[in-house]
Amino acid sequence: VLYVFADANIAGYDAGLAYKRSGKAGLEDALNTVGVWGKAGIDMFTLQADLGATFLQKDEDAEGAGDDDKSLAFGYGAKVTAEVTDEVTVYAQYKGKQTGFDNAGWPVSELELNATYDDSSLKVAGTFTQDLNAKSNKVKAEAYYRFSDTLGYGDLFKSDKYFTNTAPAVGLVANLEDFSIKDVTLNVASPVVEDMVWARAMAKYAPEPGKDDEGKDVTVNHFEVGAYAHVKVTNKLTVEPSVEYKTKDSVIDLTGKASYLIGSSEDVALNLTVQKVMVAEDAEEATAKEVLKAGVTVKF
Repeated sequence: VLYVFADANIAGYDAGLAYKRSGKAGLEDALNTVGVWGKAGIDMFTLQADLGATFLQKDEDAEGAGDDDKSLAFGYGAKVTAEVTDEVTVYAQYKGKQTGFDNAGWPVSELELNATYDDSSLKVAGTFTQDLNAKSNKVKAEAYYRFSDTLGYGDLFKSDKYFTNTAPAVGLVANLEDFSIKDVTLNVASPVVEDMVWARAMAKYAPEPGKDDEGKDVTVNHFEVGAYAHVKVTNKLTVEPSVEYKTKDSVIDLTGKASYLIGSSEDVALNLTVQKVMVAEDAEEATAKEVLKAGVTVKF
């Protein structure tokens, strides 16, 4: 797969051009896709439009086919964003594509609506997505509270970011499909000892359809919990213990990671990982395992 991108700002308007060439059977059978996009701001509104086209080669062996027997498959989208106040933003977006458009992640026909409140300590957002082709919908509701703006809301609970924060943070995210709960996740992270120990905890509720002993449809409630720590023992040695438990298959995951910086720089590190996963004897999906892994990481 070959990708080429070009972006430009013309008289205050953003625009871009993209090209994709992909194919499994060789260059002669490759698909060529060209896309353009543009974005402009008008008062409190931001308008964005996307248009792409895949050049399709019809079967040359088909009856009536010729050298010029080609067609196009389009992908398209439009988004309107309104900054109601400094803290409140809303947007409406539509995406669609024709059969043959070479972008698997682009929906056939989808409408999305969002409203977000975002200030220095609190972020609350709600997103409604309607799949007009499959006649299904998704709802995502999220809320975050942070006592410091050191980290962005999207980085508060990332495993490689939370230990750079200077104050506690909490987040709650709920996902629904066709107005039924898919999962609800609560995250909490906080420094424990200044510049030395950070902790993070997670709890997740994820119901699934199942059968009872009589074969009747029921909802099976599954829970996941996790506790994680980042300990800066010295300027060179870091230890990260964690424990996770999942009610599905009764999974217990005990993991310990250690990293030791070699030399005077922070570019070379010796890493050690020890892990033990225990599961129920009748586990259907999870697998028990033991891991001992050592390696060297070099940053370039």
